[in-house]
Amino acid sequence: MSTLLKNVTIKSHEMTRPKPPVIVGTGSLGKIYKVQYKGADAIIKSAKEDLDAILEEFHIHYKLREHENVLKFYGIIKKDDRIALIYEYATHGKLSTFLKNNSLGWDIKSKLCHDITLALFHCHELDISDYTIKLDDIYLTDDRTVKIAGFNKYNNKRKKEDSLNDFNTFQSIGTIHWDAPEAISSDQEMKLSLINHPKLANIYSLGLIFWAIVMNGKIPYEGMTRDKIIEEKRQHNANELLQNLLPQLIPSKFSNIIFKMTKYAPRQRSCLLEVLCVLEELYDFNNQKESLLKENSKQSNNKISLPLSQNVDDDVY
Repeated sequence: MSTLLKNVTIKSHEMTRPKPPVIVGTGSLGKIYKVQYKGADAIIKSAKEDLDAILEEFHIHYKLREHENVLKFYGIIKKDDRIALIYEYATHGKLSTFLKNNSLGWDIKSKLCHDITLALFHCHELDISDYTIKLDDIYLTDDRTVKIAGFNKYNNKRKKEDSLNDFNTFQSIGTIHWDAPEAISSDQEMKLSLINHPKLANIYSLGLIFWAIVMNGKIPYEGMTRDKIIEEKRQHNANELLQNLLPQLIPSKFSNIIFKMTKYAPRQRSCLLEVLCVLEELYDFNNQKESLLKENSKQSNNKISLPLSQNVDDDVY
């Protein structure tokens, strides 16, 4: 085991797990389980077969571990040749569910978009961009802090290579709704843009997340088949079609930045600094998180006490 892995290895007495196991979600690497780490709720995820993918995710989250808007990484558990990653538990779950269950004002929606952009900006500063950001990988913690997760650079590298080699054999890994046009294009120049400028593809995906936040959790191209989505995204005016679906009362600066982020041509999209400036104009940062904390959630916050079993490393899920 490398020195880095040893430094972040969690001791067995620091963690307990519910018995029977509690599944809280499923990611690209497999099922995600709820555990307790040092008395606080946490999650554990592992890949039974794809060790390279879990190690890649570990290295990415380790680099990003200090950012407020990235799901906090606690450490690893290792048994034999298997590794499990331990993260903080987002009490309020996925942002998509929160959006559907709550009525949010434009200031709060712009604040959510701003914080997600900060997290992505931090990723880009550390040259982390080989993945597709999507709404299902964004969570809310107890104090309604937005957190991004779901980094799977290894799988996305393979995905991009498939796209470059032969689009007909390429299959989007659960991200087709969020993929930039260059990720599903049959045009060689667009494919090369994805390989050489993945950050521009991230900006497009982020623009679609903004669109979903404005639309109260609605997924772009929802209800369409994969082939129909590809057909729509290959249209150079696809962002105009999405723009027409936005509510009439949306602030013009908000709709304009979404429009610019989702342009077909990668180099015509807004940079993240421009996005942040626009969002800061839309949100009164003197209020900080208070408005968000006061929103009346329709979700039940009842907590269920579960029997706990020691020695989680005896059974790395």
